[in-house]
Amino acid sequence: MNAYFSGIIGSVNVACWGKIFKKESFKDILFDERLLIEEDAYFTFQCCMRASKIVCSNAPLYNYFQHPESVMNRTFDSINMQYFTVFDRELVECREDGDLCLRIKIRKLTTALDLISKIVRDDSGTEYLRELRQIALNTEDEIKLGNRLRFKIGLKCFLIRHMPSVFYGILRVKGSLGRNV
Repeated sequence: MNAYFSGIIGSVNVACWGKIFKKESFKDILFDERLLIEEDAYFTFQCCMRASKIVCSNAPLYNYFQHPESVMNRTFDSINMQYFTVFDRELVECREDGDLCLRIKIRKLTTALDLISKIVRDDSGTEYLRELRQIALNTEDEIKLGNRLRFKIGLKCFLIRHMPSVFYGILRVKGSLGRNV
């Protein structure tokens, strides 16, 4: 699971492309066709939960093409809310492992904050802003029960809880300057 969650910092991508699986070990794990986003990450999560051994390599064995019109590259829409469906499923599957649940909650929180930034930057999906803010704040509350967040995430959570209009204003200014938050 360390390999799976190291994708948070970019060393291993959680998507299933770029991975090789032993078919006989995971033949009963299927992609959820109802998910239009994160279906591959959820598949990888289930495989990692079951795997007795995972080997990572830095060898360039796979070419990945990003299509400019893919779901991942579009402005925000309701499909993006499926991230939270996957996080909630992962939390159910690992509910007995506190460390794993904490890592999932941190991914859930950072995803909510990233999607808020995307909405404000692109001025799309504003009808989800309140729901995403609530997801971020509820998840932060769950995480804070004995854990400290990195300063930048903690600051974003403070602003979104106590001064959301200031936070959104900062996002708009940074977006107009072409900077990601």
